[in-house]
Amino acid sequence: MNKREVVKHLLLLAAALSISAIYILPKDLKSMPLYERYRVLADGFTIPGLLLVCFGLLLYLSNLGALDGFLYGVRTAVNMLLPIFKIGHRSSGQESYGEYLERRKSNRIHGYAFILHVGILLMIIAVYFILRFNKVYN
Repeated sequence: MNKREVVKHLLLLAAALSISAIYILPKDLKSMPLYERYRVLADGFTIPGLLLVCFGLLLYLSNLGALDGFLYGVRTAVNMLLPIFKIGHRSSGQESYGEYLERRKSNRIHGYAFILHVGILLMIIAVYFILRFNKVYN
């Protein structure tokens, strides 16, 4: 892993941990019972972890082409309803679906795995706190 990849991971991890902190810090953890602390911590790490994993999976599915038909339909509808935006590459007429697919194949997204890595790490931390919660609560 090169330096740039490490920086991307650390920046996203810092952003995700700040989201966790926004959820966790307003709660008064010291006055809560132990099981409640574990529940709040599990929730705090689950929220950004789940968001990152879902966003990473959407990027992966989009990269495979699973969303190409939907995206083409939305772009076509926007061009028909709001022609001033002209979202497309052809000035005369509408881009065909085949042309759109060829253009999308050449412009696939790369370098998004770090989103999944950070999301999975946060989900592992959340599962740890869930297991601790279950051990203390039961």
